[in-house]
Amino acid sequence: MSDVFGRSQLDSAAVSKQTGSSRIGIRIKKRRLELGLTQTDLGEPALASSYISLIESGQRHPSPEALGYIAERLDIDAEELLTGRPSGLEVEIELQIQGARRQVDKGELVEAEKAVSDALKQARRHNLTRAEARAEEVLGAIAERISGPDAALEHFRGAEELWRGEPAHLRFETEAGIARCTRQLGDARLAVYTLDSYRRQLEESNKPDPLALMRTYTALIYPYFASGLPEKAAEAARQALRLETRVEEPEQLACMHLAVARSLLYEGHHDDALQSLRKAEEIYEAGGWRNRVAKVQLNEAIVLAKKENFGEARDKLLAAWELLETSPNRLDQALALNELGHVTRHLEDAQSALDYLERAKGFLEEGDIIEMAFNERELGICLAPTEPKIAENHLKNAVDLYRISGATAELATTFKALGDLYAARGETDLALDALREGLAAVEERSA
Repeated sequence: MSDVFGRSQLDSAAVSKQTGSSRIGIRIKKRRLELGLTQTDLGEPALASSYISLIESGQRHPSPEALGYIAERLDIDAEELLTGRPSGLEVEIELQIQGARRQVDKGELVEAEKAVSDALKQARRHNLTRAEARAEEVLGAIAERISGPDAALEHFRGAEELWRGEPAHLRFETEAGIARCTRQLGDARLAVYTLDSYRRQLEESNKPDPLALMRTYTALIYPYFASGLPEKAAEAARQALRLETRVEEPEQLACMHLAVARSLLYEGHHDDALQSLRKAEEIYEAGGWRNRVAKVQLNEAIVLAKKENFGEARDKLLAAWELLETSPNRLDQALALNELGHVTRHLEDAQSALDYLERAKGFLEEGDIIEMAFNERELGICLAPTEPKIAENHLKNAVDLYRISGATAELATTFKALGDLYAARGETDLALDALREGLAAVEERSA
């Protein structure tokens, strides 16, 4: 049995080599005829025309020296004769994919999708598996913005298949994308499991790749928060920061600082959070990532509002809005307007606050539960002094939305606002009920 198995291997190898020789010969002949050369012209003075004939017919595989000589005579790269790929094609495709990522950042989604789809076709045609996987990753990011997490997940799963057999550290964007879509579809714990499994796989290798590890810890922060595990999120943030000095890619460092700032804000380290955000802002500004600069500025405004620096927060939000108007991202636009409503209310300009909040509604869609809840709560608080009945409806809507989202801390805050509204109307029993429900939400979060 072993003898037959061995012979089968030899036959397979012979067939493979013969097929490869045939393809190389076809490429050589095609190029020779394009240049109007005879076999003698091509071979002289180093190679006999009979040798060239054997190569072109697939009966001989050229030696490295012969291949180099023929390639030089044909004015073509030897790699193109071997693989059929034009020289530098892989680099060209990678640059096309990177350009598409920048178009995504600018909000040019249709243009980005066309560019990366073209890159994907070329990668498939020339069996460039890694480029194909990266193209699928970018298509996933585009689908998130256009069609939602279900459509995006298909692309990320496609990339995952393409990465099979490749080193694990290359697929960190794919794993982060799968986890992000899973979280958006409402299963934050599965997102944590996905990333934690990948992290363990990375750490089991002899030399864990610091970039892949940092990116994975960064990606874990948000699903940990969504799963009600803030301590785990804080630990993931600390682990990501420890890897900072071992990573050279500025964009990934900026992404890490943006995520870490959220954990620092939760822990009450406002100044540290601002420091992380300013590092991210500097990197994104230097790289020309306008939409990401706006996203950082939004987060800076949130931290400044927590510090009750409402004037500075408003200035940051207006700067972010200026960028978002020319580099549109619907959800970020909604978030900016919601936050403008929030800080303007604290600056005692209720009418402007209401205007911002009503504008924000136009950018919100059915799946934007957290931002919809925030919008309803802010409208309720703004309207409480003048339109208490309408305000009550808004606050009740916010309660329902926060219940759905599982954001218990925000739910408790909303119950307090509802209790304050009832108390101002002299409805003591209703006020006490609202405060009790808010306390129950806090206790549930602590359990």
